[in-house]
Amino acid sequence: TMDIINNNDRQFIEDKLSPIETKQAILLKEIITQNKILTNQKTDLDEFITLMFYRVPSFKSYVEIALKEVVKSTSRFLLRKGKLPLPPPSINRIIEEQGDDIFDVEILNWKILHDMYTAASDSDFIQLLEKMSCILIEAPEGCFFITSDSPVALFDPHYNKKKPYGVGLVDKDIQLSIAIDSKHLILYCWNNIQGIYFAKPEDVIEYNRRVIIMGQRFIYSPFSEEGLLDLIRKNSEYNAGFDFSTLDYKDGFTHISRMIPVTIN
Repeated sequence: TMDIINNNDRQFIEDKLSPIETKQAILLKEIITQNKILTNQKTDLDEFITLMFYRVPSFKSYVEIALKEVVKSTSRFLLRKGKLPLPPPSINRIIEEQGDDIFDVEILNWKILHDMYTAASDSDFIQLLEKMSCILIEAPEGCFFITSDSPVALFDPHYNKKKPYGVGLVDKDIQLSIAIDSKHLILYCWNNIQGIYFAKPEDVIEYNRRVIIMGQRFIYSPFSEEGLLDLIRKNSEYNAGFDFSTLDYKDGFTHISRMIPVTIN
């Protein structure tokens, strides 16, 4: 895990990540070469999954939005309660015309990165992964796994019954999947399974669908053909991932953080 505390030097973060990335690259190469996940590789694999879950643009955006919203809502609350210095007449006129949503907040990049990599070192998340089963899934001849800028796909087949709440790893329906190359995918779940599974073509389509919905902007594929483009078009309207919202009820604010999974369309 990484120790990143009160440090605004981006190079410091990159220096911390470099040996971790090297170690994880070797781990994935070993898993692909031996075509299985060994028991003594599970802990390192759990750490890799955690890092790839949080070290993504969508989580970076989530962190920035959350920090901004907390600062803005706190400022608005203090303004309403008369706890801030009396604003000049020109600002008062704007408040009278437009309300008190007048604060513009910018979060320094080092703070966003700090929170991202603190989450990526979350021991609770890693410990939950340690308790989950994981299997290696191999794509059949002529089929390929794709990935995206959010490579770890979170899936809950029963989420439509749980809306509008989010989900977490403790939910027994949860599955996590990540392609480690075009022919191999790792699946985490709470079922007592292990070893290697040889996927059917329809399985590959399903795992690729999850990646498409989980992705924020970019899909990465070793091939381009009409079937994949059609799959992207069919699922472009769906979204999953980190969600942060603020409820204003005049006497205060409530911040709601959710993880929205991919589910059955």
